[in-house]
Amino acid sequence: MGGTLRLVEAIEAAAHDPLLVYASSVTVLGYPSLPVLRTADDPVGPSDHYTRHKIAVEERLRNGSARHAILRVGVSIDARTLSTDLATLRQLLRTAPDNPIEYVHPLDVATAIAHCLDNPDAVGRVLLVGGGEGCRLTQHKFFSAVFEEAGLRLPREFMGDEAYYTHWMDTRESNEIQRFQQRTFEDYRAELRERLRWVRPVVRPAAPVVLAVLGRWLRG
Repeated sequence: MGGTLRLVEAIEAAAHDPLLVYASSVTVLGYPSLPVLRTADDPVGPSDHYTRHKIAVEERLRNGSARHAILRVGVSIDARTLSTDLATLRQLLRTAPDNPIEYVHPLDVATAIAHCLDNPDAVGRVLLVGGGEGCRLTQHKFFSAVFEEAGLRLPREFMGDEAYYTHWMDTRESNEIQRFQQRTFEDYRAELRERLRWVRPVVRPAAPVVLAVLGRWLRG
């Protein structure tokens, strides 16, 4: 956060008036109460250091003179992002299976950033960057994609009951401005299928044993 705020100061002092496209996060909206479409005008609800830092930078940009666009990005990973530590995996699987989550492909995020450049409609705005209708999922469906492409089925009972600060988003206006929604969650699944093509033949025959061990570990 400190480094970003210094960058903002440098931009404000620059003679050529550069544009800062700030990658914020939809998690600044807090925890979902219902799976409804959130908008950029909804009040923020910081819940940890990460979201407080994001909001602090957003506020500094809105109250300063730097040209900027604030992009609140949804869940953005691809098939390269398969590794995670066990503690994080256990924490994620504590999430309620019906908790809303909106996926957006990293390449679409890059497109959204690029389409802020030389785009006066994006300057000074807070824009939601999510994949759109075909990418609005539940946590169970999202996690099931990795399990299924690896040859497993993720039982709903393996997940917990905790809320997680992801949301479905109304991205109609942001997509009109930035023209970034080019991929869907099924594109992500296809990438997973290709990446895990050597894993499935090994894991699928042992699926009952793997799930039994995973279930015992999660309960432990």
